[in-house]
Amino acid sequence: MSSTQISVTLTSHSSDLLKPVMSVLERHYGSEYYVYERKDCWHIGLGSYRSLIVDSSGENMTISASGEPSRHCPVKKPLSDLAREFLRDNWNHTSKVYGHVGFNYAAHIRGLNYTPGQWPLLALMIPCIGVLIESDRIIVTGHDTKEVLELCTLLKDTCRCRNPPPTTHDIQPVDVNYNSSQYKTLVQKALSEIQQGHYTK
Repeated sequence: MSSTQISVTLTSHSSDLLKPVMSVLERHYGSEYYVYERKDCWHIGLGSYRSLIVDSSGENMTISASGEPSRHCPVKKPLSDLAREFLRDNWNHTSKVYGHVGFNYAAHIRGLNYTPGQWPLLALMIPCIGVLIESDRIIVTGHDTKEVLELCTLLKDTCRCRNPPPTTHDIQPVDVNYNSSQYKTLVQKALSEIQQGHYTK
C-alpha cells in the first residue's frame, strides 16, 4: 500500500459547520462515504481506497482496493481476526478507518441464531480522502493531489477560508524510500541498544 498522502489545512472561522459538510457531501453525491460528528468536529471519509465487507450472514467477505478487481471469499476466521488482518495488510496509520457493524454482529460472534438482514455484518473502509471540519480549520487529506486540491477550492469558496489552497506545483513530493536503508540501520542499532539496557526510563 502506498503511504504517500497530501494534507492541506484551511483556516476558517465559522459557527455553521454544516455548510461545508453539506457542500462536500453534495459534491460526492453517489460516492461511498462515511460521516460522523464528535465533540463539535465533523469527520468525513470519501471514496473507498480499500475496504472489507462481510455479508449479513457472516459467511462471505469482499475485499476491494481502488483500481483492482474485488476479491470475494468465504469467511473462515472470527470477524475480529479478519478486521485485524485487513488493517495490518492495508492501513498505513496515516488516515482514519471508517466502518460499522450490523445489528446482528453480537449474535454472530457469540454463535447465536439470527435472521440475516440486508446490511453487512461488518464494513471497514479506508477512504481516498479524509476531511476534518472544525470551527477554526478544515483539514483535507488524500492520496490524489488533484482531488484534494479541487476539494480545497470548493471548501475555500464555501467557507470563505482565509488561506488559499496550494497549487499542485507548491507541493513537494515525498520519497519515502530515500535513505531507507540508513534509517533501518539506525532503528536496528537503537533497538539493539535498548535491549542491551543502554537506556533506562
